[in-house]
Amino acid sequence: MVIIGPSGSGKTLVLRTIAGVLSPDRGRILLNGRTLFDSERHINVPAQDRRVGYVPQDYALFPHLTVEANIGYGLRGSSSENRARIAEMLDLVGLTTQRQLRPRSLSGGQRQRVALARALAVRPDLLLLDEPFSALDAPTRMSLLEDVRGLIAATRIPTVFVTHDRNEALQLAEYLAVLMSGRIRQVGTPSEVFGCPADEDVANFVGVETITPGRVRAVEDGVALVEVGTHLVEGGAGVGPGDEVLVCLRPEDVVLGSRTESGAATSARNHLPARVTRIVASGPYIRVELDAGFTIVSLITKHALADLKLVPGSEVVATFKAATIHLIRKGGASS
Repeated sequence: MVIIGPSGSGKTLVLRTIAGVLSPDRGRILLNGRTLFDSERHINVPAQDRRVGYVPQDYALFPHLTVEANIGYGLRGSSSENRARIAEMLDLVGLTTQRQLRPRSLSGGQRQRVALARALAVRPDLLLLDEPFSALDAPTRMSLLEDVRGLIAATRIPTVFVTHDRNEALQLAEYLAVLMSGRIRQVGTPSEVFGCPADEDVANFVGVETITPGRVRAVEDGVALVEVGTHLVEGGAGVGPGDEVLVCLRPEDVVLGSRTESGAATSARNHLPARVTRIVASGPYIRVELDAGFTIVSLITKHALADLKLVPGSEVVATFKAATIHLIRKGGASS
């Protein structure tokens, strides 16, 4: 489970209460049917007895202890059992040759692996990871992302992972929970949350850049025909004629072509004439803002930009499939 949300939304607070670092004012926390906290029954299991592995953002390693001593901290078996478990964890995270080093001698990625190994060493019932890659450079982050995914799969420990990074969420999550202003706004699979956001705030956060009001003119074969400005847009479902909606469209779903090209060769149902208003580099892609009577944003490759010879003021056709349209009913559920 990945909890995603903007800074200050309460993501770390959720993990700290589950771990037992903080106590909620009220409520209950249960893990596998075991009560960890219950304000009404005055139950508050100490953090060390919760069987929860917690990796905070700063890793919280003991600077005076070696790698193996950090990993072994919290183990309660016999000396021989602890040594065997530490060796197992060192091998799992690839730090056997660094076992006698102290944290100050390690790279950021290695320190993160030590923190993970320490959390896993006690065989927790739940693993909590609080933005573990936030302090790492991009190449290290990508490498460790694969490592963490492999560790979780290998240990089969249920994991709650906190991030504000959409790419991390998409690569790691089986389920997503969107947390905004201290409240869970949506829970679902990554495709459900990113493809069908529950409301406008969630849509904005998960990268939907075209969000514009519309009114459902008709519904044919379960597909809505929506009046948006002076255009009719086909797509979305679960609404009725006359419904006021927000029309949502992800930038990667908008294909641009010249005004002279025909739409006959594509299965897309929507072809809107538009004018380029702004072009901005966005990583390896180009973000193109369009005026089609309402604002549309498209994400294209640099090759496409060159092929189309786009500049502000260029006249184009924005094409997108009906299936890529998501409708949020105003004052009601999304579809």
